[in-house]
Amino acid sequence: MKTRIMLAVLVACAAPSCAQDNLVLNGDFSAGLEGWRSSRGPAEPVLDTEDYHSAPAALCLPGTAEMVGMVTAEDHVFAEPMPNALSISAWLKADAIDADTGIGIDLKIVLDDGTTTWFFPTSLQVRAAEAGRWVEKTGSYLAPAGRRIAAVATYCLNYRSGGATAWFDDIAARAHTTAPPEHEVGVLYALAPDASPVAAVSDALTAAGVAHDLVPLVSNLDGFRLVIMPEWLEDFDLYLRLKIFHYLGGRVVLVDLAEQPHARSIARYFWERSPAEITEPLLLADDGRAAHLRIGDYDLADLGDLVEEMLATEIALPDEVPALDFGPKAAYELRDGALWVGDEPLLLRAMGTYAVDGTRSIAQHRANFAHFAELRLNGLVIYLSHATPLEYLTTVLDAAWEQGLRVEVWLYGPRGVMWAEKPLKDEWVLRLMPLRRHPALLGWILCDDTWSRYLPFVEREAEVFRRYNDSNLITTTLMDLRRPDNVPEQTWAVWRDILDFPLTYLYPLQKGATFGGGEDIDGGLEDVQRLSEHAREIWGEPVYVQQWSQAHMQGHAYPKNGIPTRSTYLPTPEQQRLITYMMLTAGTRGILYFSTHGLADERLGMGRRAELGLLWGELEPVQDILAAGTLTVCATSDPSVEAAAFTRGGDTVVLALKHGERYNRYVSDAVVEDLTITLPFDPPAGARCLRLDGPRPMRVMPFGEGRHLTLDGLDVTAALLITADEPRLEALDAQRAQWAPLAACLAATAAADTGAKTHVVAGRIAPLTGPEFAQLLLEGDEAFEEVLTCLGTDMHREAWRWARVAMLKWREAQALAIERAEAEHARLRLGDDALLLLNIYPALPNFVHEYLDGPEPDYAAMHNEVEAWLAQYDFLTREPVVAAE
Repeated sequence: MKTRIMLAVLVACAAPSCAQDNLVLNGDFSAGLEGWRSSRGPAEPVLDTEDYHSAPAALCLPGTAEMVGMVTAEDHVFAEPMPNALSISAWLKADAIDADTGIGIDLKIVLDDGTTTWFFPTSLQVRAAEAGRWVEKTGSYLAPAGRRIAAVATYCLNYRSGGATAWFDDIAARAHTTAPPEHEVGVLYALAPDASPVAAVSDALTAAGVAHDLVPLVSNLDGFRLVIMPEWLEDFDLYLRLKIFHYLGGRVVLVDLAEQPHARSIARYFWERSPAEITEPLLLADDGRAAHLRIGDYDLADLGDLVEEMLATEIALPDEVPALDFGPKAAYELRDGALWVGDEPLLLRAMGTYAVDGTRSIAQHRANFAHFAELRLNGLVIYLSHATPLEYLTTVLDAAWEQGLRVEVWLYGPRGVMWAEKPLKDEWVLRLMPLRRHPALLGWILCDDTWSRYLPFVEREAEVFRRYNDSNLITTTLMDLRRPDNVPEQTWAVWRDILDFPLTYLYPLQKGATFGGGEDIDGGLEDVQRLSEHAREIWGEPVYVQQWSQAHMQGHAYPKNGIPTRSTYLPTPEQQRLITYMMLTAGTRGILYFSTHGLADERLGMGRRAELGLLWGELEPVQDILAAGTLTVCATSDPSVEAAAFTRGGDTVVLALKHGERYNRYVSDAVVEDLTITLPFDPPAGARCLRLDGPRPMRVMPFGEGRHLTLDGLDVTAALLITADEPRLEALDAQRAQWAPLAACLAATAAADTGAKTHVVAGRIAPLTGPEFAQLLLEGDEAFEEVLTCLGTDMHREAWRWARVAMLKWREAQALAIERAEAEHARLRLGDDALLLLNIYPALPNFVHEYLDGPEPDYAAMHNEVEAWLAQYDFLTREPVVAAE
């Protein structure tokens, strides 16, 4: 059998055959591996002499570790004058790809101020749909304004591929120095200005007397009024820059778009068609500022007239957009760090990412909204398709308002690739403006995952909204609040000017060494608190802050842990409760749960959804205090427990929570006995302290000496009310009595969900269990039998209490199994890769299979077993399902 792959050390060197302007030495591997070295490993690079894009060979990187890579042996250092842009192209192949894999070309870029940045965009990575064939990848990098590029190194990476093999060939990187344009029309080229059809387009413009610049695709488009792209490159940065250029007033002419992801996205944005659906020789957008040419059918002699016609077209916004009359609407005001609706403060707790695209029945919407209200949520974040009929959206808003839900709207355009909503079109925004005075409408989220580089178009988008919108708030999801020092103060000043309040998020779960990923800030659940601190630092005190709260596993967490994306085991109910309390005690007064699908029954989200209903039911009677009270830190007798006091008028709510270093992975040792909380003030005369949370609400807690309160037990969280207000106490007593049956079912649902998952996973991890584990499992089962008995006899508080006992026992069993997996990891001296499979309890079957000779787990079967386990109970708080009409 012919040997088709030769070890690199045995390959004779040959003269490189790459272009002179290519910064990558031996990018076609015709000289073996000359000019390359290993970057991450253990790397086992080989040269494949049969499977290549161009002869004689390609680089082959087997996925033998978490990250395998090769890098150019020496950085290419630029002499003066340094360039400010790079273009990259390469041919890649991979035999397997999943959602977490990063197989592609990465650049290390050193700027002239000495800082280093990394450029590994999705446009330089192989996608799952491209596995098994050679694909060309292109990208472009433009340095920040005022910066130059001092040096660059090129990496070939096989990252998190789970053993897949990757091939690389014909890698080229070229430097460019872009300058302000001399003319208002630009023709963009990929590699050379004399390439066809660039030359044909340029000649046609010259013949028509249209002065123009020939510039590389990486050029900054500022200064042009119209750009023509005779050749398309699949580059997300280019795609986004073109959209922003157009949105800010530019005109764009594209030629012969092919059916590729970014090309489809730009075509759908301009014309709401895919490239294959554009068959006309000339297709002009409705606004007259975007055109597509089929160059084989279009007469280029007409190009000059087309350019003049497009240059004459201006953005025209109407002077007025009439608002529909929906009756009175309470005014919104941000005051002293709180959101006020009329005369009442609002603690917003919203179901996030609720899809509205015109396809779901209104009856189903109504049932869903009633369920959200039952969970004591009072808000809704609608993810709104630009194509949703206005009449349908009006009915959805009506249905939300019937349940007292206030709505924030995030509008997105035709979906082609990730982040395709940036930016919007004026016409889509204007379609919504007649609804701006609907009483349910709270505000607009202008853009998702917004970085400061998007500021120019978000600023204009805000101007469009504010031109017609006088009764709602405006924000955007700010990503830079994770590391605000990376953004200059003058940029933050613009953000403060255009937004009513900051909205942000991060994923605090499954971070750190055992997860194999970086940290958003410092790591751990505490990041949600740090995020609020950053918002206050940038906006100043006091400021109203909203955060998205994680309610599902992050996308790339699933393959790392070997769990199918359909099985959303996390967060656990305890983690869901803990994150909420941490946000509240950090001063976050708008909490948006992300995402709706992560809280769905079919995604195993029943337990955490029930826990949300339970905790917000506990806090509902004091929401006004949490929404507008003065926040003060309290001292506690346990260093792992923190507490905060919210004081409004003569009433105070104290929230306490315990969180350990590993709680971003699993919750353990969360019970604290005899906890003392020291108030930051003397309690008012005649005030009583009542325990709000847990199965025995309305318990009066005695004050100790002066400001001290002692709790006989805290499990994860505790909530206390200090008041002498008799009407408030009477209202609280009435709420507890009315809510008791639902509270018992919510607590029992969270317990049943935990028990089902604990048992189903336990059946696949025998080497990590043993007598102590079995005893904890049994004690949880026995407690849950008490739950069933109490529910059958309407002993609601006892059902709640036993549900908490069952959850505690099952939680302890889960923690014990993870700790035993950690011990096995140490005993077997396993590497860091193995840590990923002991990160969370649901991943342990994979750990047992991989390292302890257990059978390969069938997660689809496990998912079905969890659902079957829960199907035996009729008391569960399930999602409503309305039969199709």
